Amino acid sequence: MRADQASERGGNIAGSGGLRVGSLFGIGIEVNWFTVLMILFFGIISPYLGFIWFLLFACVLMHELAHSIAAKRNGVRVSRIVLLPFGGVSVIENLRIDPRVEFNISIVGPLMSLFLGGAFGLVDLIMPMGFFRALFQELFVLNVFLGVFNIVPAFPMDGGRIFRSYLQRKMDLYSATMATAKLTRAILALIVIGTLYFVLFWTGYSLLYREYVLLIDFVVVLFIYDGLRAEEGAVTLRRNTRGLAAGDAVSAHFVYVEPETGVGKLYDMVRRSGEHVVITRRGKEYAIVNLAGRKGGADATAASLAEYIPRVDTSASLADTMGAISSGAHGVAAVESHGKLKGIVTMAQLQTLITLHLMKGEHRKEFKG
Repeated sequence: MRADQASERGGNIAGSGGLRVGSLFGIGIEVNWFTVLMILFFGIISPYLGFIWFLLFACVLMHELAHSIAAKRNGVRVSRIVLLPFGGVSVIENLRIDPRVEFNISIVGPLMSLFLGGAFGLVDLIMPMGFFRALFQELFVLNVFLGVFNIVPAFPMDGGRIFRSYLQRKMDLYSATMATAKLTRAILALIVIGTLYFVLFWTGYSLLYREYVLLIDFVVVLFIYDGLRAEEGAVTLRRNTRGLAAGDAVSAHFVYVEPETGVGKLYDMVRRSGEHVVITRRGKEYAIVNLAGRKGGADATAASLAEYIPRVDTSASLADTMGAISSGAHGVAAVESHGKLKGIVTMAQLQTLITLHLMKGEHRKEFKG
């Protein structure tokens, strides 16, 4: 699953705190704290069960890496991968993506899961009976399920994006998203009806097992509904803020410093300027200097204290700008014009601009009425 919408999926699902565990192919890897607690919980109940969950999340990581590598090869920036209790997301900066590119990025995740499932299934066929064969059987089933589940044409699964990219051959992004949302609601209704029928009438299974299925399906329904609302909110925001761009919300309330600036001079510049946001460069990227949690003592420099922030052009739409900010961890993005830094923009500034824009629109409607 990918997360590249300002509302959601990029914010709601992946926005929770996480544990940074490293990076692969230049992409940061985070594990959501609930995921860590879940693995520990199952590990306490049964070391074998905990080990299965650990391996499953390793497979989910491979699924998300497939998305991320495909995105990078198509020129789409990926900020990080977040492993969640019921899957994972590849957080990308929400710049407009061509439908063909979206299809290519979305399809490779399920294909990776099915490939892993097939590989584990082949190993299972040649393994002798015992612990490892049972382990490979579990991984075969889980990866095939992960691949098939993600192909379902509903948000926020990959299948929803695949279906939307197909619809975009004949309609605009808003109409394609709303059509996919309508199909998602129909699938949700089928899941709810099927679950209730199973719990109430399939008496061949124990009540405890039926209650377990009810709990799992309830979580799945909430997960899908959250993703559905996020996708709808993102395209509605894009439509309602048409004509507004990052340049309309740019702020000059920051201090730019050279990467080699020492920490002593940094504090002096912040004190004299009265600004609390300090921007520098790390290679070709912009970064925000974290003075509060600084490391390195008196020898620290701006570059050593800085953490990457996304960047957008002044012409970027507000929806894309919000997506870019959501993909980062600091609530701020650098705004460029023709390759030169023009200022910064924060989520609070965008929300204020959007509120004023919508209020202005409502005022015009009342005036005409």
